[in-house]
Amino acid sequence: MISAPRAFPSTTLAALLALPAAAYAGRMVRATDYGVGFGSLWFSDGSVWRLAGPTQVYNTTTDFVGTYAGATLVAQVVFPANSLRVGDVLGLVIRTLKSGTADAFARNIRFGGTGDIGVDSSVFSLGYGSTNTATAENPRLKIASATAIRVTTIGSTTSFSGGTSAVGASDTTIPDIAANNNYLSITFNKNAGSAGETLTTKELTITHHPGP
Repeated sequence: MISAPRAFPSTTLAALLALPAAAYAGRMVRATDYGVGFGSLWFSDGSVWRLAGPTQVYNTTTDFVGTYAGATLVAQVVFPANSLRVGDVLGLVIRTLKSGTADAFARNIRFGGTGDIGVDSSVFSLGYGSTNTATAENPRLKIASATAIRVTTIGSTTSFSGGTSAVGASDTTIPDIAANNNYLSITFNKNAGSAGETLTTKELTITHHPGP
């Protein structure tokens, strides 16, 4: 006989990760402050807490526009210590429109332990060529080890006419995910031109996909 449904226990992610996984083996708990909307569900396998399924952790609610004369932070997510696991993937969707065909812009993804875009390591940069009036990309980043992140997919590059991409040939070193907070930061900047064109972000989402 199936018992009456009960709500999952709920708490903050920090409090959840502090719970002894061994004492909650096989249990699900909802983190109210991690994940767009209802939060996220976490499962104890008896040794660690694991994200139960793909969870959107960032989503723009409205378009935003900028001229980006210098490197400008447009989105940032913090992954608390012990919330990422080896094999987890961070999937991004980025859609932009440019107001003309003269100026060139660039997008950079940084990952590190400070949240400072002048300090944390660049993981994947991409140039939006001057002839581009629309871009669409779906980069994916994999936690390759406790101290390394890897670009596994750069997404569609067909819309980046005149642009350049830079994907590291080797993994990028990051602070140990078990002991440190890590920040994923996205920046835009104008890297050529003086026409005063603007870049409008139509969509920007970040989804945390749990690994094996």
